[in-house]
Parts: sequence; C-alpha cells; structure tokens
Amino acid sequence: MMENESATPLAEILRNLAVRTGLDRKLRESLAMEYWKEIIGEVAARSCVVQRIERGTLYSYCSSPVWRTELYLRKEDIIRRLNERIGSQVIRDIVLK
Repeated sequence: MMENESATPLAEILRNLAVRTGLDRKLRESLAMEYWKEIIGEVAARSCVVQRIERGTLYSYCSSPVWRTELYLRKEDIIRRLNERIGSQVIRDIVLK
C-alpha cells in the first residue's frame, strides 16, 4: 500500500483542532491545577486549593492566613515554576483569597 504524501498526520489535525476550539488552553489550565500541589508543596496545598483559572489568572482559596501570606510572597516564583512545568505561559497572575 502506498502512502499518500499529501495526507496530513492525524496528530497534526487534532492539534490544529484543539487550537481552533480553545481546548489546548483548557488542557494547559488543567495541568496548572494538577501541578499546583507539586509546586507549592503538600502542606500548603492542604490549606490553599485552586478554585478556577480564568484568562490566565489562577484563583486559590486559602483557609490559613499564614499560607496565604507565604504564597503571596512566593507568587512570582510559583507562576514561573507552573509555566515552566506546563511548558507554556498559561498563568500570568495568582489571586489568593
């Protein structure tokens, strides 16, 4: 059987579809939520839970004022590490409530 040289690989078609529909952004945002615990640490993650991500802003609820302050002071580093782990500039800001 001969391969059709003009055929587009399925992976490329799916990647283009994901970009057009915004699914790639949603997948990257879900990765940020998944990596949150790894980046901030298990103890902090018990008190500070990601609620949502909207337009590049990660919203987290912190039940402990001490952890909220700690994460606020580390915010730029957390953003950098999350984006490095994801491999894309998904998170631009973090709001801690």
